[in-house]
Amino acid sequence: MLSRDVADLVNEIASTGLVRDKTLKTDLSEMDSEDSDVAVRPVNRFRKIVYSEGELHNSDLSQPASPENPHPFDPSVHPLPPTHARSLAAYVNYLPTLQNLVDLGVNLLEIDTTTVLGRHLVRMDWDKDVMPKLQWLRNEVGVKPQEMGAYLTRNPFFLIQDVHDLQTRVNYLQTKLFNKKQITKICTENRYWLNTDVKLTDSRLGWLQNQFELQGKEVRALIIKEPRVIQFGIGPLQRVTMMVNKEWGFSNYQMKLMLMRDPRIWMTDNENLSKSYNYLVNDMKITHAQLLKCPLALRVLRTTHRVRHAFLQRLKRDQFVESVPDYIPLSLFVHESDKVFAEKAGRCELQVYNEFLKRF
Repeated sequence: MLSRDVADLVNEIASTGLVRDKTLKTDLSEMDSEDSDVAVRPVNRFRKIVYSEGELHNSDLSQPASPENPHPFDPSVHPLPPTHARSLAAYVNYLPTLQNLVDLGVNLLEIDTTTVLGRHLVRMDWDKDVMPKLQWLRNEVGVKPQEMGAYLTRNPFFLIQDVHDLQTRVNYLQTKLFNKKQITKICTENRYWLNTDVKLTDSRLGWLQNQFELQGKEVRALIIKEPRVIQFGIGPLQRVTMMVNKEWGFSNYQMKLMLMRDPRIWMTDNENLSKSYNYLVNDMKITHAQLLKCPLALRVLRTTHRVRHAFLQRLKRDQFVESVPDYIPLSLFVHESDKVFAEKAGRCELQVYNEFLKRF
């Protein structure tokens, strides 16, 4: 129980309207009302400018406005952006920076819904904060102007990076003997490469080199082929390596061959890899030698293996041993085109395979 004095004090404060009465629901119309006495910041309204210190005493309002002849600000003539909003759409008509990004091809909707960068973008000055970085991106990295919109949509965090840090990350690639064309490929295909600290990038590349006993030229070839292989850090790479080596029984040299031929294996979910491997080896009797020739098969979903294998079994053409007549190479079995698979592996029309899929 509150004492009488404390209760009186609470009631007195509540009666001033400076605190919210929990029994009352908020009425947005009252918040927008200019005549409201409620001590709440209005939605999307600036405070009215009060000229009380003689700012306009010497102004002649019949003459055009100038620095020497200031006029009172009229928001009906010069509309102001909202004080706050839930999306960037409310600011696009007011801010040249956002308008220029839209003209460049940047998808502000995607940025607004997938990141929290909106609060940074509305504060940026085009000439000071954005344009120098775009010029650097074109001159130092080699990104074409028509490609910048797509790049910034995928990596809007580039706009809040420091130019000095960006240059350091490009210099690092140059010291590793990557040429300009290769640097462009690396930075655009791995969208967050320019955002990553050099020490972190170097430690990840060093782990790859030590783990798989790669030479310098092999590291360069690997990163050029798939720049995103280190994007998720060392942890996922270690888990896949342990599974391939300890559970599947591939040697270090065999893992190196698989990595160089298909780096995306090390970017694939462990569970999906395990399911595909078990079906290929246990149900289809695929050997390790065949998997080394076509490591792509490990990345194909087990459901795809099951459907195609069942189709070939129905046609009595499920021959995967190289010495057997009508042998079907693993690369043909996992071909991305159903038409090629049906015609060359099943020796039938695509329509036959499609009908089988409907009944499977």
